[in-house]
Formats: sequence, structure tokens, C-alpha cells
Amino acid sequence: MEERKLIKGCKRGNRIAQKKLYDLYASKFLGICYRYFPHYDIANDILQESFLKIFKKIDTFKGEGSFEGWMKRICINTALSELRKHKRTQFTEDFDFEQSASFIPGDENDIIDLITQLPDGYREIFNLHGIEGYSFKEIAEAMVLAEGNVRVKYHRARKKMQAILEKCFMEVS
Repeated sequence: MEERKLIKGCKRGNRIAQKKLYDLYASKFLGICYRYFPHYDIANDILQESFLKIFKKIDTFKGEGSFEGWMKRICINTALSELRKHKRTQFTEDFDFEQSASFIPGDENDIIDLITQLPDGYREIFNLHGIEGYSFKEIAEAMVLAEGNVRVKYHRARKKMQAILEKCFMEVS
């Protein structure tokens, strides 16, 4: 079923269209949720909540821009909302690199597993800027932090990620 028909069906509350839309995007969006909440059950809860919001707000999609991008934004905002609700954003400086992955990253899922090893606050900023492409200003507003603080935390997150990757590649050689 083409995307426009799926959207129309979802706007009418058609359960078959909703199921098809869910089946089409659930695994991709679960990956996004998992990057923010590296526990399958929690990530899956965020995914379910995201789709409930998508179906509830689908009438607000104007057809301008990418529908997938619109849904992805809802998914990310749902994850951020959950982070704020539980005040999970912490910036632990004493990251133990010895506890990081001991496998060779070979594909996208392996890299995502490495990203999930970053401490909570750093992982969130790394995801938002480095992967999702949010500006530092947008991240600062979403996380209620100073923009300069977000820049510093992103730089530290990159350094931590670099150290994780170097450790993995050193184990290979």
C-alpha cells in the first residue's frame, strides 16, 4: 500500500492501515528508542507510546516534507519527554573503558551497541547531534541546558566514543 493511502487510512482510524504503518516503521523506530533507552522493554514502551501519538496526531500532518521524518520527530520527542520525566540525564565523568565492548564492530547494530555504552547524558547528546542532526540550540532547549554546555558535553561524548572504538580496534590487532 502506498504511503498516501496508509496516511488516509490512519486518519480515518482504519486498524489495518495502522497495523501496516506500524509494521513498516516499528523496527527502524525501535532502534531509535533503543539508542536513548538501551533496555529492550523500556525502548519498546517508548515505541508503543510514539505510535499512539502518531495515530492520535496524524491529522496534523500537512503533507509537507517527509512523513517518515515527521513520525521520527515524534518518536525522538517521546523519548526526550520520558528522559525529562525521569530526570535520567546524568553526565558521569568516570566512564570505565575497560567495561566497554570487547567485540569488533562490523555493522550498524554493533555501532549502536557501542553507543549505548556511553553514559546516559552523553549518549543522548551524541544521538541527538551526531546521529539525528539536531542543532546544539535545539538540544539545549529540549534538555533544558545551556547551549555551551551541550557543545562541551557533545565534545566529551565524541571523545568517549572514540576511546571505545579505539579499544575495540586495538583488540583486533
